[in-house]
Amino acid sequence: MAIDKPAGMIVHGDGTGERTLTDYASDLLLAMGDGFAATDMQPLNRLDRNTTGVVLFSLDKQTQPAFDQMVIDHAFEKHYLALAEGKIDWNEKLIDKPIARNRHDSRKMRVGASGKPSQTRVKVLKRLKSRRGLPTRSYIDVELLTGRKHQIRVHLASEHHPLVGDDLYGTPRPCGLMLHAIAHSLRQLVGQCGFTSSRRSCYPYYMRSAPVTEKFCHCLRMTWLFIFHECDHPAAGYFVSA
Repeated sequence: MAIDKPAGMIVHGDGTGERTLTDYASDLLLAMGDGFAATDMQPLNRLDRNTTGVVLFSLDKQTQPAFDQMVIDHAFEKHYLALAEGKIDWNEKLIDKPIARNRHDSRKMRVGASGKPSQTRVKVLKRLKSRRGLPTRSYIDVELLTGRKHQIRVHLASEHHPLVGDDLYGTPRPCGLMLHAIAHSLRQLVGQCGFTSSRRSCYPYYMRSAPVTEKFCHCLRMTWLFIFHECDHPAAGYFVSA
């Protein structure tokens, strides 16, 4: 199942009792009469609180180990759209820098030799000239090849191009964090991993996408004279796809 996560919501519980996307997804499945899935469901990916976009959930405990192995085998593709500060000079780059916890600020991560291997592929889609007194920005497609906490944000900041609206690694902006999980896909059959399920989980190529949010599009249109094709059909709210 795929759900389009809004900004300001966490995917997993953090011990504070705050309602999570997983809680809402479980309630939805219960309302649909699928109590088993509501109990067994697990998110396959996580997004930061202020990141928007698609989150995938497995609905059966039998298939969860297979999905976990796909993540390990890099058979789980994750693409994001983002807006970065400044003009990025290169067109495409693999950022290969280990990421570790920041010992001076528990909220943050950092690039450091003691960290875990981390790879992010970035492609520049458009360089946006300054308008209305705002600086130049870069509109980018980002593919996560590993899944460390704050990975995209840390890697772009390490390249001196923090994401627009990043209050931890850059500068807060009224638009908020300009990072959206646009598409996630699986590149192999769950059934081929030795698991069977009555659910529709055995597809040769399974892909779910989330249209960019109205707020994301509004910030782009109001700031730059550029037509963003991704904004032709912005999301009106949650969508659910099983």
